[in-house]
Amino acid sequence: MRVKRRRKKFVVFSILAAAAVFLFLAGFCLWNRTANNGAIAIVNGDEITQEEFAYFISKDKAEVVNEYLASGDRTVDEAFWLTPVDGEAPAERLKERALEDCVAAKLQLKRMQEAGIYEDISFAALRQLAQDYNQQAAAAEEVYGLRSIDMDQFYSYWIDTGVLELKNILAQGELEPTEQEVKDTYEQMKREAAQETVTVQLVQVPQQDNMAGTLSEIAEKARSGENLKILLEQKGLEEYLSQVALLETQITDKTGEINQVVQQAFTLQQGEVGEVFSYRGMDCLMKCEQRQTEGWYTFEEAEQVAREQAVSNKYDAMLRQMRAGAQVETTAAYDAYQVW
Repeated sequence: MRVKRRRKKFVVFSILAAAAVFLFLAGFCLWNRTANNGAIAIVNGDEITQEEFAYFISKDKAEVVNEYLASGDRTVDEAFWLTPVDGEAPAERLKERALEDCVAAKLQLKRMQEAGIYEDISFAALRQLAQDYNQQAAAAEEVYGLRSIDMDQFYSYWIDTGVLELKNILAQGELEPTEQEVKDTYEQMKREAAQETVTVQLVQVPQQDNMAGTLSEIAEKARSGENLKILLEQKGLEEYLSQVALLETQITDKTGEINQVVQQAFTLQQGEVGEVFSYRGMDCLMKCEQRQTEGWYTFEEAEQVAREQAVSNKYDAMLRQMRAGAQVETTAAYDAYQVW
């Protein structure tokens, strides 16, 4: 009996030892595989290669540079990338943004692979797919569709193309919108598309002419019902009068600056004469002639567009959920990566 107990203990110990060795080797193999190919990160067990990361670094770099250059006159060099602004260096911002793009791409490509859209979703395989397409298109007498794929954009091309196909597949099941969701989406699109137009009589006189006081007097008389154009003619200022139609979307320009003329116009009701104000070296006065909101398509006309948008909204929500649940681990290669 004593011998049997010893044998039993030996067997149990052997099994535990073997399991420990197996786990060590598995962990070592994963570490060794990641270390050898320089993977930047692991997303749900799938690697993000340095090639993928470099692709999005290149795509995002100009935008990050512009963001940080806007905060001061700086030269784009190593010091630029490593000097923190508001607590974060441009290099870290760029790496974080590129990593997020990589994660989003990987998550979506995985769903495309599961749906049978792409067999191999590796960066290298998709690049080869683009090269094969270009070779076949170049040899063909007629090409229906894209003549060639820009090899600088091939990854984004396959992702965007795959997303469209994936949406079509999921729209028949997982992402199929209800009729109420389609109607709600239509109403939202209708609200966003409706643009109000304000037509005003606009007077702009150079400030150097010192006519602000005169314009204030004219404004008072115009509010009493006198004709603005005649009042300006009496003062020899009719050349500074124009009639313009302004859209609410013009209040902010591409740089984010507020256009005070447009902003002031949208504070006026029809027939109202505003106060004199200064903007970009001009003394300005406005009278609102008309406010009009353009209509949009009927539900029947826009139903298909609304349905597609409803699917897109659900797809975006699905992607956010996938990202929230994703397990992302960066590697030493990510920490050591230099963007300059």
